[in-house]
Amino acid sequence: MEFTTCYCPHPQCTHYGRRGGAHLVHRGVDRGIPRLLCTKCQGTFSARQGTAYFGVHAEEPNYTIAMRALAEGNSLRGTGRIIEVDKDTVCDGLDRAGRHCRAVTTYLFDNLHITACQLDELWSFVRKKEAHLSIAEKVLALYGDAWVWI
Repeated sequence: MEFTTCYCPHPQCTHYGRRGGAHLVHRGVDRGIPRLLCTKCQGTFSARQGTAYFGVHAEEPNYTIAMRALAEGNSLRGTGRIIEVDKDTVCDGLDRAGRHCRAVTTYLFDNLHITACQLDELWSFVRKKEAHLSIAEKVLALYGDAWVWI
């Protein structure tokens, strides 16, 4: 794993958010996942902190294969069969990846100043089409029509 993109996630640290550097050292592993130590604040954290893999209990290669399979248009059940897990596990991974992508996009597009932009759009739906949602599902706004822009 490349540690140069890692940073201290502790807001009270003087090196909070500074990527890589000598202030981060390898501090063993937890369930096979490297842990890092910030020598400035003495805080330890997972090397996966701030990545799409943070909190994922599956092995990295399997998770990556699943997300790639879904991105290529494979079904949830088909992806589950490929990596030999239940479809609900695949669905949870997809939800986690989607939340991470939303956070990254929000971070990158905050304070973005542009004068012109050209987009292509794609319509799809999450779990159910908008017309088939119950009132509660509409209020929660978790499922239904979804637009993606590229």
